[in-house]
Amino acid sequence: VGFPGETDSDFDDTMKILEYGEFDAVYMFKFSPRPGTKATDFKDEFIDQKIIKERFLKLKELQTEISHRRYKRFIGTEQNLLIENYSKKTNDFMTGKIDGGQTTHISANDVDIGDYVNVKITEATPFALKATLI
Repeated sequence: VGFPGETDSDFDDTMKILEYGEFDAVYMFKFSPRPGTKATDFKDEFIDQKIIKERFLKLKELQTEISHRRYKRFIGTEQNLLIENYSKKTNDFMTGKIDGGQTTHISANDVDIGDYVNVKITEATPFALKATLI
């Protein structure tokens, strides 16, 4: 959000796309000028940082609601999970992706990086699924 020249109408269209698309997850960023890019030439069209922050929070709130609702559809299902790494927060859990690409966490017991295992999804957060081995 906040690319130079972005209007309220442009931002509203972005929100409508999220509502219409109901994506599991999206990558969201606040615009910030990068040296050497064409966008740095648009200084006179830069959006106020307060507006960028407000828009970003609205976008993040909407997508968080959508992601949580969509991820709940997996609860109780059996999935194939590719173990990719240890959790960023603790070595007690591993993280990986199910076939649809959704990030999923599982206990580190009895699995290793690179394993492809069958799991049952037990919980959904707005950002990831939690599973147990079958």
